[in-house]
Amino acid sequence: MIKQSLLIVLGLLLTLPFALIGQNETKEAPKSESNTFIYRPKKGEFHIGIQDIRVNFYEGEKTYINISPRIGYMISNKDMVFADAFFSNLFVSNSYKNFEFGLNYRRYFREFTFQPFAQLGIGHGHIEYPSYDFIADRDDDYIYVNIGVGVSYRYKRWSFETGLEILLNDTNIRNVSIKPMLGASFSF
Repeated sequence: MIKQSLLIVLGLLLTLPFALIGQNETKEAPKSESNTFIYRPKKGEFHIGIQDIRVNFYEGEKTYINISPRIGYMISNKDMVFADAFFSNLFVSNSYKNFEFGLNYRRYFREFTFQPFAQLGIGHGHIEYPSYDFIADRDDDYIYVNIGVGVSYRYKRWSFETGLEILLNDTNIRNVSIKPMLGASFSF
């Protein structure tokens, strides 16, 4: 428990300097959206989106559904902090169920229609094992760290993104995984 608390505090301390720097940046005057389809994120905006939706079919009889909603806040014109959640296998009985909640920081690098970004995050997860698994008598709580890169395409207030994310978690198997990022968000 102490290890998990220290990792969460470390993650929060890593995002604090960016949040303080972002608050000193001045907000630009709003630009007219009627002349262009390009809409740039601005300090003070919120973003609601889905970072990952996956439907997996296993052995023709089981369907696994994964979904990852998020809500973010632009602390500057190029920096966003967001909270996300991950839910896996919600509608499948007697299967692995996975829940994760995290805090992330994302930096956009250019102000064009296609914006490259990098992100870093930390969070807490929980796995429920199915009854047929050899460790089914227990559930597993873990801390995870992720780092990702990608590109975002902006159209007015909508953003569509793709990229790759590397996750490291400290479950009983201590695994590293690489997963694709596909998502969409709306800014307001």
